[in-house]
Amino acid sequence: MIKVLVISDDMTGNNDTGALLNQAGLDTVAALRDSLPGKYIEGRDALCLNTDSRALPAQDAKELVKKAVEQYWKPGVLCCKRIDSTLRGNIGAEIEGMLEMLPEGCKAVVVPAFPRAGRICIGGYMMVDGELLTSSGAKRDLKTPVHSSRVQEILAKECRRSIQTIELPEIRSGEKELAYKILKSEADILIMDAICEADIDRVAKACVTADIPVVCVDPGCFTVRMAQRKFVEKTRSAKNLLVVGSLSEVTRKQIAFLAEQTELFICRVPVRRLLREFESVRQEILEKVRENASQYESICLLTDENEPEEGIAKAQEISDRFTEIGAGVWRNLQAEIACVYLCGGDIAKDFLDKVRVCAIDMKEEIAPLAVYGTAIGENQTTKEKGFQVLTKGGMIGSESTVYEMLVYAKRARREEGDKRA
Repeated sequence: MIKVLVISDDMTGNNDTGALLNQAGLDTVAALRDSLPGKYIEGRDALCLNTDSRALPAQDAKELVKKAVEQYWKPGVLCCKRIDSTLRGNIGAEIEGMLEMLPEGCKAVVVPAFPRAGRICIGGYMMVDGELLTSSGAKRDLKTPVHSSRVQEILAKECRRSIQTIELPEIRSGEKELAYKILKSEADILIMDAICEADIDRVAKACVTADIPVVCVDPGCFTVRMAQRKFVEKTRSAKNLLVVGSLSEVTRKQIAFLAEQTELFICRVPVRRLLREFESVRQEILEKVRENASQYESICLLTDENEPEEGIAKAQEISDRFTEIGAGVWRNLQAEIACVYLCGGDIAKDFLDKVRVCAIDMKEEIAPLAVYGTAIGENQTTKEKGFQVLTKGGMIGSESTVYEMLVYAKRARREEGDKRA
């Protein structure tokens, strides 16, 4: 029996969500139409159906969705409504049709954001590349123009169900607090703000914690997060370790951007104390990482913003001690760390020396001076596969470069069949 049922209103969106689910570890088939013979579904984890209903009259679109749910949904299956990232189509009518076919008490959780494509939702308003939705091409669409930027207004036009918008401060109030709000809400439809991938994951965590039946309504990201949390088993979680010694403004902006997009634990290493109280600092950092690592996808060791009083004469000693702490983190979490990002030539060399890497099996240049490869250990045969290594100069790239490098590495793990991906 399938675990995830996705109903889309056009083929390209249907295929995109199917690809995302498959990459997330769910064996997925995407049907070109709103039905598919059983022999093509057998043994699959997820089924994506295309009702091709975006430009149809609202009532016709609603009936097609109801028919698809009736035919393919079973108790225990996560039901999802894939919507356009610019909110075109019969979204309200199709949500209502889906809820009519599902058990009473089921809530539609609408997460319209698609941050990687420049779509975010804040204050209940949809933004595209920093502008209101109605300033985008969606308003001029010939078949299904959008005339409002307020998500609740768009849904209410075709839907009689009660609707509530949960804004960003509440999304970030904490998993238990958000779960309680979802559980106690009397609305049938909850619209969730989100401006980054981490916000979407917060909503997914809270929905799972609330433990009530929900319909995922989104362009794909929220559906994938929910499916992963409910159905994808992970023997070990893949983690990234970032060892960043650069004090450049470029680097600081890149780490800040990464923190907005992902679950990143930043552990600041005080440079002056590093020189004078190394052993105490090392123990403190390792203890902080041990306490927090399980909650985060990435761990970043970052030097503080104060230059050491001793200046350049102590630069090598700083690098040596900083990378010794990084190597200690790596040794403690070696089984979980799939990828190590190293910023700056001295930092990269010192760290790799300490973890006994003698060479890097080079793969690709992801961006100028931003390189991807895999580590070759001193006692490793050429057929053995080491951890992923990403290196970059401290003053190179845009604010999204480090994020893009880690996304690239994760995609490479999936393509190579790494179960930790």
